[in-house]
Amino acid sequence: MFKKIIIIIGIVLLGNWAKAQDPGVSDVVITPGVVESGGNATFSFNLYNASSTGLTTWSSGDSFALQVIVSLSDAVPSDTSTISNSITGTWSGKFDWSYDSGSNTITGIQKEDIAGETLTVPSAGSIEIAVENTAESAQSDPNCGFIVNLTPPATAVSMNLDDDSKNIYTYTEVVVTTCSKSPLTTGTPEVTKAGISTLSQTPTDNWPLDVNNGFIVLESTNKGFVVTRHTTAELSNIENPIEGMLIYDTTAKCLKLYKNGAWTCVKKSCN
Repeated sequence: MFKKIIIIIGIVLLGNWAKAQDPGVSDVVITPGVVESGGNATFSFNLYNASSTGLTTWSSGDSFALQVIVSLSDAVPSDTSTISNSITGTWSGKFDWSYDSGSNTITGIQKEDIAGETLTVPSAGSIEIAVENTAESAQSDPNCGFIVNLTPPATAVSMNLDDDSKNIYTYTEVVVTTCSKSPLTTGTPEVTKAGISTLSQTPTDNWPLDVNNGFIVLESTNKGFVVTRHTTAELSNIENPIEGMLIYDTTAKCLKLYKNGAWTCVKKSCN
Protein backbone atom coordinates (compact mmCIF):
# COMPACT_ATOMS: atom_id res chain seq x y z
CA MET A 1 0.00 0.00 0.00
CA PHE A 2 2.80 2.40 0.93
CA LYS A 3 4.60 1.74 -2.36
CA LYS A 4 1.40 2.41 -4.31
CA ILE A 5 0.99 5.80 -2.63
CA ILE A 6 4.57 6.77 -3.49
CA ILE A 7 4.09 5.72 -7.11
CA ILE A 8 0.83 7.69 -7.41
CA ILE A 9 2.41 10.83 -5.91
CA GLY A 10 5.36 10.49 -8.28
CA ILE A 11 3.07 10.19 -11.31
CA VAL A 12 1.08 13.28 -10.24
CA LEU A 13 4.22 15.36 -9.70
CA LEU A 14 5.71 14.25 -13.01
CA GLY A 15 2.46 15.05 -14.80
CA ASN A 16 2.32 18.55 -13.30
CA TRP A 17 5.95 19.19 -14.25
CA ALA A 18 5.30 18.11 -17.82
CA LYS A 19 2.26 20.39 -18.22
CA ALA A 20 3.44 23.58 -16.51
CA GLN A 21 4.83 26.28 -18.79
CA ASP A 22 7.63 28.13 -17.07
CA PRO A 23 9.46 30.92 -18.96
CA GLY A 24 11.79 33.08 -16.90
CA VAL A 25 14.52 35.73 -16.90
CA SER A 26 18.03 35.39 -15.50
CA ASP A 27 21.56 36.82 -15.68
CA VAL A 28 20.80 40.52 -16.18
CA VAL A 29 24.07 42.31 -16.99
CA ILE A 30 25.25 45.81 -17.97
CA THR A 31 28.50 46.04 -19.96
CA PRO A 32 30.65 47.89 -19.08
CA GLY A 33 29.86 47.77 -15.39
CA VAL A 34 30.29 51.55 -15.13
CA VAL A 35 28.85 53.38 -18.15
CA GLU A 36 30.57 56.36 -19.73
CA SER A 37 28.39 59.46 -19.60
CA GLY A 38 26.90 59.79 -23.08
CA GLY A 39 28.65 56.59 -24.14
CA ASN A 40 27.59 53.18 -25.38
CA ALA A 41 26.69 50.10 -23.34
CA THR A 42 25.05 46.70 -23.69
CA PHE A 43 22.05 45.60 -21.63
CA SER A 44 21.74 41.82 -21.68
CA PHE A 45 19.74 39.04 -20.07
CA ASN A 46 18.87 35.39 -20.61
CA LEU A 47 15.43 33.94 -21.28
CA TYR A 48 14.59 30.32 -20.55
CA ASN A 49 11.77 27.79 -20.44
CA ALA A 50 12.19 25.63 -17.34
CA SER A 51 9.50 23.18 -18.39
CA SER A 52 9.22 20.23 -20.73
CA THR A 53 6.17 21.95 -22.24
CA GLY A 54 7.10 24.27 -25.09
CA LEU A 55 5.72 27.74 -25.72
CA THR A 56 3.84 27.58 -29.02
CA THR A 57 2.98 30.62 -31.11
CA TRP A 58 -0.51 31.16 -32.48
CA SER A 59 -1.97 33.30 -35.26
CA SER A 60 -4.62 34.79 -32.97
CA GLY A 61 -2.84 38.02 -32.06
CA ASP A 62 -0.25 39.31 -29.63
CA SER A 63 -2.18 38.19 -26.55
CA PHE A 64 -1.54 34.59 -27.57
CA ALA A 65 2.25 35.02 -27.57
CA LEU A 66 4.86 35.45 -24.87
CA GLN A 67 5.81 39.12 -24.54
CA VAL A 68 9.13 40.50 -23.32
CA ILE A 69 8.90 44.09 -22.08
CA VAL A 70 12.13 45.99 -21.38
CA SER A 71 11.83 49.40 -19.70
CA LEU A 72 14.99 51.47 -20.15
CA SER A 73 16.30 54.07 -17.71
CA ASP A 74 18.79 56.83 -18.63
CA ALA A 75 19.44 55.06 -21.93
CA VAL A 76 17.91 54.63 -25.39
CA PRO A 77 18.50 52.00 -28.09
CA SER A 78 21.48 52.78 -30.29
CA ASP A 79 19.17 52.66 -33.33
CA THR A 80 15.72 53.93 -32.41
CA SER A 81 14.42 53.99 -35.99
CA THR A 82 15.07 50.28 -36.65
CA ILE A 83 15.03 48.68 -33.22
CA SER A 84 16.03 45.24 -34.50
CA ASN A 85 19.44 46.70 -35.39
CA SER A 86 20.04 47.28 -31.68
CA ILE A 87 19.07 43.79 -30.52
CA THR A 88 21.18 40.65 -30.86
CA GLY A 89 21.57 37.40 -28.95
CA THR A 90 20.80 33.75 -29.56
CA TRP A 91 17.05 34.21 -28.93
CA SER A 92 16.61 37.67 -30.46
CA GLY A 93 15.18 36.14 -33.64
CA LYS A 94 12.36 34.45 -31.75
CA PHE A 95 10.61 37.81 -31.22
CA ASP A 96 9.29 40.74 -33.24
CA TRP A 97 10.69 43.88 -31.61
CA SER A 98 9.24 47.38 -31.35
CA TYR A 99 10.25 50.54 -29.51
CA ASP A 100 8.03 53.19 -27.91
CA SER A 101 10.02 56.38 -27.41
CA GLY A 102 7.29 57.91 -25.24
CA SER A 103 7.63 55.27 -22.54
CA ASN A 104 11.21 54.36 -23.51
CA THR A 105 10.13 50.73 -23.67
CA ILE A 106 11.16 47.87 -25.94
CA THR A 107 8.60 45.12 -26.54
CA GLY A 108 9.29 41.70 -28.02
CA ILE A 109 6.37 39.58 -29.29
CA GLN A 110 7.13 35.88 -29.62
CA LYS A 111 7.03 34.78 -33.27
CA GLU A 112 8.75 31.38 -33.10
CA ASP A 113 8.02 28.33 -30.98
CA ILE A 114 10.18 27.99 -27.88
CA ALA A 115 10.98 24.38 -27.09
CA GLY A 116 10.67 22.85 -23.66
CA GLU A 117 13.73 21.68 -21.81
CA THR A 118 14.75 18.06 -21.43
CA LEU A 119 16.60 16.34 -18.62
CA THR A 120 19.87 16.89 -20.49
CA VAL A 121 19.27 19.93 -22.72
CA PRO A 122 18.11 23.27 -21.24
CA SER A 123 15.90 25.64 -23.20
CA ALA A 124 17.58 29.04 -22.89
CA GLY A 125 18.95 31.89 -24.96
CA SER A 126 20.35 35.41 -24.69
CA ILE A 127 19.05 38.88 -25.54
CA GLU A 128 21.53 41.77 -25.95
CA ILE A 129 20.46 45.39 -26.44
CA ALA A 130 22.93 48.05 -27.62
CA VAL A 131 22.12 51.37 -25.94
CA GLU A 132 23.41 54.92 -25.54
CA ASN A 133 23.47 56.67 -22.18
CA THR A 134 21.27 59.78 -21.96
CA ALA A 135 21.83 61.09 -18.43
CA GLU A 136 24.42 61.07 -15.69
CA SER A 137 23.83 59.26 -12.41
CA ALA A 138 25.97 59.12 -9.29
CA GLN A 139 27.47 56.03 -7.72
CA SER A 140 25.34 56.72 -4.65
CA ASP A 141 22.17 56.75 -6.79
CA PRO A 142 22.67 54.51 -9.86
CA ASN A 143 19.90 54.97 -12.40
CA CYS A 144 21.27 53.75 -15.73
CA GLY A 145 19.79 50.33 -16.44
CA PHE A 146 16.62 48.43 -17.22
CA ILE A 147 13.72 46.30 -16.00
CA VAL A 148 12.66 43.25 -18.00
CA ASN A 149 9.22 41.69 -17.49
CA LEU A 150 7.56 38.69 -19.12
CA THR A 151 3.85 38.73 -19.97
CA PRO A 152 2.47 35.20 -20.39
CA PRO A 153 0.33 34.30 -23.41
CA ALA A 154 -3.43 33.98 -23.01
CA THR A 155 -3.14 30.26 -23.76
CA ALA A 156 -0.77 29.65 -20.84
CA VAL A 157 -1.54 26.55 -18.81
CA SER A 158 -0.33 26.52 -15.20
CA MET A 159 2.11 29.32 -16.04
CA ASN A 160 4.68 29.70 -13.27
CA LEU A 161 5.27 33.45 -12.92
CA ASP A 162 8.18 33.15 -10.52
CA ASP A 163 11.39 34.79 -11.74
CA ASP A 164 9.62 36.61 -14.60
CA SER A 165 10.95 40.06 -13.68
CA LYS A 166 14.52 41.26 -13.23
CA ASN A 167 16.22 44.65 -13.04
CA ILE A 168 19.73 46.07 -12.84
CA TYR A 169 21.18 49.59 -12.61
CA THR A 170 24.60 51.19 -12.61
CA TYR A 171 26.08 54.68 -12.51
CA THR A 172 27.91 56.79 -15.07
CA GLU A 173 31.27 58.48 -15.26
CA VAL A 174 32.30 61.62 -17.09
CA VAL A 175 35.25 60.89 -19.36
CA VAL A 176 37.90 63.57 -19.78
CA THR A 177 38.53 63.97 -23.50
CA THR A 178 41.85 65.35 -24.67
CA CYS A 179 43.40 66.33 -27.96
CA SER A 180 47.01 65.78 -28.93
CA LYS A 181 49.10 68.18 -30.97
CA SER A 182 52.20 67.75 -33.06
CA PRO A 183 55.41 68.36 -31.08
CA LEU A 184 57.13 71.72 -31.19
CA THR A 185 60.00 71.52 -33.68
CA THR A 186 61.22 75.12 -33.63
CA GLY A 187 63.18 77.03 -31.04
CA THR A 188 65.77 75.72 -28.60
CA PRO A 189 64.75 72.48 -26.86
CA GLU A 190 65.44 71.81 -23.21
CA VAL A 191 67.36 68.69 -22.26
CA THR A 192 66.01 66.03 -19.92
CA LYS A 193 68.26 65.80 -16.89
CA ALA A 194 67.05 62.63 -15.15
CA GLY A 195 66.58 59.08 -16.36
CA ILE A 196 65.95 55.55 -15.08
CA SER A 197 67.00 52.58 -17.19
CA THR A 198 66.91 48.79 -16.83
CA LEU A 199 69.43 48.40 -19.65
CA SER A 200 72.97 47.19 -19.01
CA GLN A 201 74.20 50.32 -20.74
CA THR A 202 72.61 53.60 -21.74
CA PRO A 203 71.04 53.81 -25.20
CA THR A 204 73.45 56.60 -26.21
CA ASP A 205 76.57 58.16 -24.76
CA ASN A 206 74.66 61.35 -24.01
CA TRP A 207 71.51 59.77 -22.55
CA PRO A 208 69.22 61.17 -21.14
CA LEU A 209 70.43 64.64 -22.14
CA ASP A 210 69.71 63.89 -25.80
CA VAL A 211 66.01 63.33 -24.99
CA ASN A 212 64.46 66.76 -25.32
CA ASN A 213 61.84 68.55 -23.23
CA GLY A 214 61.24 65.85 -20.64
CA PHE A 215 61.24 65.82 -16.85
CA ILE A 216 62.40 62.21 -16.52
CA VAL A 217 63.16 59.44 -19.02
CA LEU A 218 62.29 55.77 -18.41
CA GLU A 219 64.10 53.28 -20.63
CA SER A 220 63.53 49.53 -20.95
CA THR A 221 63.14 46.87 -23.61
CA ASN A 222 61.03 44.46 -21.53
CA LYS A 223 59.36 46.48 -18.76
CA GLY A 224 56.35 48.78 -18.49
CA PHE A 225 55.41 51.82 -16.44
CA VAL A 226 52.72 50.93 -13.87
CA VAL A 227 50.75 53.60 -12.04
CA THR A 228 48.99 53.00 -8.72
CA ARG A 229 46.00 50.69 -9.14
CA HIS A 230 42.67 50.87 -7.28
CA THR A 231 39.14 49.58 -7.66
CA THR A 232 36.44 52.25 -8.04
CA ALA A 233 35.32 51.64 -4.45
CA GLU A 234 38.87 52.14 -3.17
CA LEU A 235 39.20 55.64 -4.65
CA SER A 236 37.42 57.08 -1.62
CA ASN A 237 40.29 55.77 0.53
CA ILE A 238 42.77 58.17 -1.09
CA GLU A 239 43.28 60.98 1.39
CA ASN A 240 43.45 64.53 0.07
CA PRO A 241 43.67 63.81 -3.69
CA ILE A 242 45.08 66.74 -5.63
CA GLU A 243 44.36 68.09 -9.10
CA GLY A 244 46.32 66.15 -11.71
CA MET A 245 46.75 62.95 -9.67
CA LEU A 246 46.65 59.78 -11.77
CA ILE A 247 45.61 56.21 -10.91
CA TYR A 248 44.45 53.15 -12.85
CA ASP A 249 40.87 52.08 -12.00
CA THR A 250 40.73 48.28 -12.21
CA THR A 251 36.91 48.33 -12.11
CA ALA A 252 36.35 50.86 -14.90
CA LYS A 253 39.44 49.61 -16.79
CA CYS A 254 40.83 53.07 -17.46
CA LEU A 255 43.47 55.57 -16.40
CA LYS A 256 41.79 58.17 -14.20
CA LEU A 257 42.64 61.81 -13.61
CA TYR A 258 41.58 63.76 -10.52
CA LYS A 259 40.10 66.95 -11.94
CA ASN A 260 37.58 69.45 -10.59
CA GLY A 261 37.05 67.37 -7.47
CA ALA A 262 36.27 64.06 -9.22
CA TRP A 263 38.00 61.00 -10.65
CA THR A 264 37.32 60.68 -14.38
CA CYS A 265 38.60 58.36 -17.10
CA VAL A 266 41.10 59.89 -19.50
CA LYS A 267 40.40 59.21 -23.17
CA LYS A 268 41.88 60.57 -26.36
CA SER A 269 39.06 61.54 -28.68
CA CYS A 270 40.06 64.02 -31.36
CA ASN A 271 42.87 62.48 -33.41
